[in-house]
Amino acid sequence: MSYVGKKLKPCVGHEIRYGWQDIYKHNFPEIGKRWMANCEIPDLDLLPDRYGIKSIKFSAGMENGFIHLSIWILSWMIRMGININLKKHAAFLLKLSYILDSFGSSDGGMFMIIKGKDHDGNIRLNS
Repeated sequence: MSYVGKKLKPCVGHEIRYGWQDIYKHNFPEIGKRWMANCEIPDLDLLPDRYGIKSIKFSAGMENGFIHLSIWILSWMIRMGININLKKHAAFLLKLSYILDSFGSSDGGMFMIIKGKDHDGNIRLNS
């Protein structure tokens, strides 16, 4: 919750990113459609240098669209300068998520798009 609505560290191929923004829907074969949004993970720093990746983007999503879209709205409020300390409200938000658990399952989703060159120098896009 600490990065929701805040400018994230640039990553290869995506210089300007904000936490829990750039939402889109992705259809996962096993778990169905999920809203996805920008997340911060160590792989964004580690993989490009190690494997020569030219572009990398990581998104995550929750099954419960209401929770996902609520966090997305909070991200815009924070980005617009409204001072909301989500860390301070984390315990309440966690309790609220438990209440809403009955409207979904424990199936979340993560999605990574990676673009780079293979050993022969050919550009590859993997997702």
